[in-house]
Amino acid sequence: MKIILVSIIFLILFSGCVQKSNEFTLMHDGIERTYLLYVPSDYNAVNAYPLLVVFHGGGENAQTMERKTRFSDLAEKEKFIAVYPNGIGFLGDKVLSWNSGYLKSYASEKNADDVAYTKMLIEKISSEYNINPDMVYAAGHSNGAMMAYRVGAELSDKFAVIASVSGSIGGSESENAPTYIIPIPEYPVSVIAIHGKKDQHVLYEGGKSVLGVGAQRDRVDMAAIDSVDFWAQYNECAEEHNFPFNESETVFVDDFSLCEGGSEVILYTLENGDHGWPGARDGIDGSSNPELDATYIIWDFFKNHPKVQK
Repeated sequence: MKIILVSIIFLILFSGCVQKSNEFTLMHDGIERTYLLYVPSDYNAVNAYPLLVVFHGGGENAQTMERKTRFSDLAEKEKFIAVYPNGIGFLGDKVLSWNSGYLKSYASEKNADDVAYTKMLIEKISSEYNINPDMVYAAGHSNGAMMAYRVGAELSDKFAVIASVSGSIGGSESENAPTYIIPIPEYPVSVIAIHGKKDQHVLYEGGKSVLGVGAQRDRVDMAAIDSVDFWAQYNECAEEHNFPFNESETVFVDDFSLCEGGSEVILYTLENGDHGWPGARDGIDGSSNPELDATYIIWDFFKNHPKVQK
């Protein structure tokens, strides 16, 4: 109950804040990529800052992701740098996507190397600001959550923690297509996943997307628990605990602990949650997920899990 009250207070304090980020460009593979960057107003190069990479969902862009998550508001308070990269699309900065591995999209059709782009982005920001290499994080929603899983696996030497909201580590374009699963990470990476049982886009139990349209109509996703089990296995977690997050028991937690190097894997299951970002600002994309504030929960997990040294 105490955690819930803290989350509610956090929402009241920060729901009216709109911190301003700046847009920058980066050439990668001959394509001009764009991203939003938020740096705390009192940034001091003497201090090493955490870096959070935030991946938008499919069909969205960096602006919408910044608005609905409020990570920039939190970055100002908690003193970290937030970057919101844009995927690619055919309508300028609209209807963008990520090449996350198996999801058929404009980015996958163009064979966009979004993992290499992410690596270059981290290196660029690290050359411009004092970044703590042990506190580099990734968070994403939907297609962006799939991307967060992928970069966590392929860039496990870079990321300390990844967060997935309504995502999956793998699946297939259709029931008859080959199954893709993110590669085995070389280094331990802590993981926090949040998924609603009423998600009709990326089903909690896995399977064919109910509300998929166009190229996504036949997509098949792996289940939420299979995604966290993957990370628990390769982080060599020794224990699993399941317990209710709140008194009404509408949110449950699967916590895999005693993992390699102190890493941790945790899944929040929202009994009434849909595909939206829980606690999204002004009800954007998350009005039916009021049980917890994903942004607050994710950052609290991030800051308590620095990079595991192998």
